[in-house]
Amino acid sequence: TEVTSTGAKKWAKEEWYSVAMSADGSKQTAVAQHGQIWTSADEGVSWSEVTSMGGERSWYSVAMSFSGEIQTALAQEGVWRSTDYGATWTEVDLQTGWRDTSNGGMTWHSVAMSGDGQRQTAVEHSGSIWMSTDAGKAWTEVTSKGAKGLTWDCVAVSQSGDQQTAVANGDHIWMLDSGTSWVKAATGGIDFWH
Repeated sequence: TEVTSTGAKKWAKEEWYSVAMSADGSKQTAVAQHGQIWTSADEGVSWSEVTSMGGERSWYSVAMSFSGEIQTALAQEGVWRSTDYGATWTEVDLQTGWRDTSNGGMTWHSVAMSGDGQRQTAVEHSGSIWMSTDAGKAWTEVTSKGAKGLTWDCVAVSQSGDQQTAVANGDHIWMLDSGTSWVKAATGGIDFWH
């Protein structure tokens, strides 16, 4: 099946970074570096560019709930969330340093969420892990001792949100232990995860 889009010229030039889909595959969202968020509501056959956020951004990661209703996307410039299947997006405004700035803000790299979208975890290259328990509205740093300062690359979250695993480039696999504490996995050595 041929994949189509609104704005085909731009579609061909996108530098794709991440894609997520609902449990039934009907809703899909993709993000691109130096581009926009793109959404599909027909199992990926056709795609539409979301332009309501203004200019292009350096998107790194996107995740969605099983239904696709709740979505979170990470850009170098900040964190955005949607509660209407990706139709509209709102920037999360938490605190100084949340955005990547010239004086040392966040460099977001990966986000994942539970099946209902309520529990979310995001990791960033500058060395911290953040969690949300309210579908991405509010976030708290939960970086454990020994995990601070690592170059976090990827995170995964189970359907319930109780099991979570994160990897840092040049370090061990880390697992969530007792809610907000992170510990190194018992087995597995240092590697360059991505």
